Amino acid sequence: KTLIVWQVALSLVLLTGAGLLVRSLKNLKTFYPWFNKDNVLLLSVNPGVIGYKKEQAAQLYQHLLDQITGIPGVRSATFSLFSPLGGCLTCTVPKVEESTPQSGSDVRRAGFNEVGPDYFKTFETPVLSGRDFTYTDQAGAPRVSIVNEAMAHEYFGDKDPIGKHLSVPDWQGDPSWLEIVGVVRNTKHHDLRERTTPMIYLPMLQSPDTAATFEIRTARNPFNVTAAILRAVKKTDSRIPVYDVKSLNEQVDDSLIQERLIASLSGLFGVLALMLAAVGLYGLMTYAMNRRTGEIGIRMALGATRRQIAGMVLREALGLVLIGLIAGVPAAMAASHLIRNELFGLNANDPVTIGIAVLGMATIALLAGYLPARRASHLDAMVALRTE
Repeated sequence: KTLIVWQVALSLVLLTGAGLLVRSLKNLKTFYPWFNKDNVLLLSVNPGVIGYKKEQAAQLYQHLLDQITGIPGVRSATFSLFSPLGGCLTCTVPKVEESTPQSGSDVRRAGFNEVGPDYFKTFETPVLSGRDFTYTDQAGAPRVSIVNEAMAHEYFGDKDPIGKHLSVPDWQGDPSWLEIVGVVRNTKHHDLRERTTPMIYLPMLQSPDTAATFEIRTARNPFNVTAAILRAVKKTDSRIPVYDVKSLNEQVDDSLIQERLIASLSGLFGVLALMLAAVGLYGLMTYAMNRRTGEIGIRMALGATRRQIAGMVLREALGLVLIGLIAGVPAAMAASHLIRNELFGLNANDPVTIGIAVLGMATIALLAGYLPARRASHLDAMVALRTE
């Protein structure tokens, strides 16, 4: 009986941990990173490997955008150096004129990305003030930038950053000033768990890179237009290498591969522990009933009803489970703190998860104890008495 009690308690610990991890994964999947990941196709090109210079790459990107946006079913398109949640992000220490960092330090790092025209329109990220990048933001035009809320708050506080200037020395080695023309909503870049990062967005057409990822928003399933987009690229220059063709949803799912693996394994171990506890309880109650067959026969001979016999066996089983649960709840609460860094949108002692684990353990225990109890209630009194 002591082993059964400990088995129930440890099973509850595993079930609680599995529940927390599974619910964290669900929260990550349903979390809105302030860009719309549905119906977006990604494809990467690298014209630099076939000899394109930066200026030629800029012309190529513009031509490809014109070709792609003309395809039926394409709502908008853009390109960038790093696509959202692609696992890459470049950081820099920006220089910002007429600002005092709110954190009290002038060396806080910021991320930066090079993006194309209509980048925020394509991702449906709100532009809070100012404007998005356009085709006019190219080489020879006034140098501009867009910052996110975190960057604006960090360096300008409550002041309006539109019209102010900053410098990104790490961008193409050019420390010249860039005018801030827009402020956008904070989004996730490297992964969904990251804390909000100050971000600077730079127009890729002003100083293009020889590799880029195109992001195409479609009206329906993005793979319906994949063939037409690939034909447009091939028609432009059949030598251009195209790779990593996938949907943005797939990329987001790929960023959660570790969380899915951990949640799957913990869920598997939790279910196995639950089954072992149920089998153990069933075996113990069956063994106890067999040993008490004579006693049950006497009780029935003295007038005990089938319901009373079943209740007696079931109460014993539930009593063991109750003791196990009483011991398991504080153990589960203590153990859950060991995985708090893996949780997202949940407290380590989330009462809903613990309650579901307790309810599930009690339900399985009830079923495991019901079969021996039912068998005991259907014993023939004379046959039971003869076992003595």
